[in-house]
Amino acid sequence: MKKLIVEFENSISLKEFDDNIDLLVETFPKQMSIVIKVENHKDKSVATLWPNTDTKSKERKVWQIQEAL
Repeated sequence: MKKLIVEFENSISLKEFDDNIDLLVETFPKQMSIVIKVENHKDKSVATLWPNTDTKSKERKVWQIQEAL
């Protein structure tokens, strides 16, 4: 899998969001580090997941959070 893009309504709880991200990360091979970029918009959040190009990373999930304009 190259890239996975998912939209979430802003009404989702943080627990539900985290649980959904965990499920999405599990769609990638277990030994792979995954970059998770989250863009917060006025009416939704968009999460984009892809394999981490830093092959030395020991973290399963690497987060990138940004506010969209």
